[in-house]
Amino acid sequence: MFHRYPSFSVLTSPAQVTNNVWTFSRPFARFGLLPMGGRSTAIRMKNGGVWLLASTPLSPETKAKLDELGPVQ
Repeated sequence: MFHRYPSFSVLTSPAQVTNNVWTFSRPFARFGLLPMGGRSTAIRMKNGGVWLLASTPLSPETKAKLDELGPVQ
C-alpha cells in the first residue's frame, strides 16, 4: 500500500558554502508520492554577476537572496 506524502510547505534554505558560492535547498514530494529534495547553486563571478544552476522552483526567498548577490547572468 502506498502512502501519499503531503506537499511540503517548507521554505527554501539558503546556505553560504564558501566566499562566493551559495546553495538553496528545498524539500518537495515528486508527484505527491516520493519525498525528495532539490538544490540550486549560485556562484558570484568576478564581474559581480551571478551564475545559477537551478533545480528548485524560484521562491520569493530565493529571488530576494539572488537579487542581493547580484544580477543573474
